[in-house]
Formats: sequence, structure tokens, C-alpha cells
Amino acid sequence: MMVERSEAPALCAYVMDSDCAVIEALGVQTGFWRTCFGRESMTAYMAESGEVVEEWFPSADESVRAALDWAKEAGADPSESRLAAALAAVPDPFVEPIFVAMLEAMGVRSFSDG
Repeated sequence: MMVERSEAPALCAYVMDSDCAVIEALGVQTGFWRTCFGRESMTAYMAESGEVVEEWFPSADESVRAALDWAKEAGADPSESRLAAALAAVPDPFVEPIFVAMLEAMGVRSFSDG
């Protein structure tokens, strides 16, 4: 597993038709967590297979706490208020900007940031 080999936290996202996304992360110390953006659309997707969003994804408050812990383990300086805003955001119309806002709120920088 990448996290075990690198001894560094990892985060990934899966975007579904740009109207919802699954975010999963794993930290060496913080463990696994997941959340989603676009809960209304995710509810519709999951209903097709008989799944329930609340059984797969924690509340926004629980997701904020998990994201804060993960970001701190990654050595970032996260913003709780910005994370809460990102996790409460509704795709308008696309979910990708919400993911970028979450990364920025977590203090995750891209390689192009220097």
C-alpha cells in the first residue's frame, strides 16, 4: 500500500459526471476517511443500487474533523472554516471547484505552486 511504503498520507477523488464526487483519504496515524460532494446527486446515484448515502459518508461536521486531522498529519495548515464551507457547498453546476476549494482549505498545494 502506498501510504505504508511512503509513510505519508494519501488522498484521492472520484468525480461522477461533474455533479458529485467521492473523496477518500488515508493517513499513517489518522487512518481512513471518506466524504462526498454533491450529496443530492450522490443520493440519486446510490439509490439506483439500493445504497444509502448516510451509510457510506459521514456528516459534514465529521468530515471536517477528519480532513483537519489528515491535513495536519500531512504537514499542512488547514482552515476549519474554509473546510466547512467547502464540505457544505453545492455544485453550481460542477463539483470540481468544490474539490479544489477543499484542497486549498486543507492547505494542500500543487507542485506548480512552488
